[in-house]
Amino acid sequence: MKSLFLVISLAAFYVAYGVSSSVLSKKGNCPFVYESDHNCKRKFDFECLLDFDCNNTMKCCRTACRQYKCIQPLRNRVCNRYSDIAFVLDASGSIGEESFKNMKNVIKKLLEKFSHEIGYRHATVVYGGKPSIVFNNIGTWRGNLTTGDLVKMVDKIPYYKSSMTRINAALRLVHQDVFRWFQNQDHRTKMIVLFTDGIQNTPPYQEGLVEIGKLLDNENIKVFGILTGEQRNMNALLNLCTNDQFIFEPEFLPELIEVMYHETEYYC
Repeated sequence: MKSLFLVISLAAFYVAYGVSSSVLSKKGNCPFVYESDHNCKRKFDFECLLDFDCNNTMKCCRTACRQYKCIQPLRNRVCNRYSDIAFVLDASGSIGEESFKNMKNVIKKLLEKFSHEIGYRHATVVYGGKPSIVFNNIGTWRGNLTTGDLVKMVDKIPYYKSSMTRINAALRLVHQDVFRWFQNQDHRTKMIVLFTDGIQNTPPYQEGLVEIGKLLDNENIKVFGILTGEQRNMNALLNLCTNDQFIFEPEFLPELIEVMYHETEYYC
């Protein structure tokens, strides 16, 4: 309550006195990579609201557990590292035909944006009951493939309308079979884009999602959630995704791409 009162009070001050946010913004950038929220108590804690609240050259930046703190800005030169991206596609009956089609369209756009030709590696897993690998260009690199080839493979994925949804089994397959050989052998960012309505209807239920979420988090595998389907369970994605800023709906694809790009960037 104290932190919430602080936010409201500061916001009221800035509005009342007409303080421009552009005036209060300082030079430099906050870190792009958001830290994990998995071990947080999920409460807000604000040391600052705007850069103006911080001393000297420090900026007000979001850190782990939704906290905002004053930190030194990072240097402006940004380098990129290529990434391994696994798409995990929900083909259970609760998703619906239209949502399944939209999910495949999002994957195709992401394949084009993070293309095979410039060095990104990809895999796609489809699940309902038992998950299966559609293609794995991470564990078995095939340099002769084109983005067009991968897009065609995605187009051919059938909608199984499975009565079961085993999200944890699909993520475990990615962890064990897709990323297994490369987790400690290169410096590529590992990312999972999970398409789901968040409904796991087979045991282990919520406990299974919490367990696999922590496992992926401990190995620094970034999990992005695309919440889709007719019934959507946000709580499941809070247990699975790296933090709550990594959860999107299909309509917010540009925002997802921006955050994914940030995860490939580092200051050099």
